[in-house]
Amino acid sequence: MKNHIVFFGYTAAAQAAIEELRLDSDLNNFIIVTKNKVPRANDIQHYEMDFLNIKNIRDRKLSLNNCKICVVFSEFHENDNARIVDMNTVLAVYNIRKEFPAIHIISEIIDTENTTIINDLHCDDIIYKETLDASLIVNSILHPNISSIFYDLLTNKGKVLNELLLKDTVLVNNKQNTFKDVRELGLEMDCTFIGYIGSDKKAVLMPKNSEILEDDSRLVYIE
Repeated sequence: MKNHIVFFGYTAAAQAAIEELRLDSDLNNFIIVTKNKVPRANDIQHYEMDFLNIKNIRDRKLSLNNCKICVVFSEFHENDNARIVDMNTVLAVYNIRKEFPAIHIISEIIDTENTTIINDLHCDDIIYKETLDASLIVNSILHPNISSIFYDLLTNKGKVLNELLLKDTVLVNNKQNTFKDVRELGLEMDCTFIGYIGSDKKAVLMPKNSEILEDDSRLVYIE
């Protein structure tokens, strides 16, 4: 397989992500690696194996060297607690990064206090589950009836959140384009730019109008 997505761990979140991604014809090739049972009705290629075993990470049938991205979910087993699950995630990320240094890794972490080491493993995207859940709840408390906006923003069905390269826009390349220029571009495109991802892979939310952007910046916008 090539340009596929590998899911390490099968959870309710993994199943929900697969259902969303399968709506996109360009993102419908998956492999699931888990010790949990996967419903056969899903018609998805999967292997019931221990992904903490580095020999399984190297297994050629996973084609990790050719995959588009891999995601490590917080998979619980009998008698596991949050700390054990997070430590398993850290070990999985370590093994994947060691064997495939160039692969893009996303990991789901339950408790940030349990896994500060995850930042040292050069994991590309880290989803802190408890922090995300708490933030959504707090904002819903502070702003009643706002939860539907969060769902619309985070959903994949409506293609609400998108991105494009600055150099692919009508803005002049090799010119010092500011975020104000990008905001004005949003008026022409009938969308709202909320930030960008720079060449250092760091995301910046709502930068100042005066901030200068590089041509290879990835602009994030809401349609």
